[in-house]
Amino acid sequence: RAFQPMNSNFGLLEPLAVRVRDKQQRRQRLAERAATSFRQWMEEHDIAPAVLPAAEVQPEVGTTLQDRVIPREVEGSSAPASSAH
Repeated sequence: RAFQPMNSNFGLLEPLAVRVRDKQQRRQRLAERAATSFRQWMEEHDIAPAVLPAAEVQPEVGTTLQDRVIPREVEGSSAPASSAH
């Protein structure tokens, strides 16, 4: 039996406490909640965020500096992030 990974999607997340009808706004709030949760987890595990230099980042419209923060452990790693389990 072979493992078949799936892509992440918003259906995997717990619903918001308040119903948001607008799909784009709902997804934005879910993403913000997930980012906040991830930053808290990083702090709990003493993982300092590292900001990519502006030359290496091509930000999408509407992104913030917080969207471009990556864990310092991943920075400089020679192995792809998806192979670490």
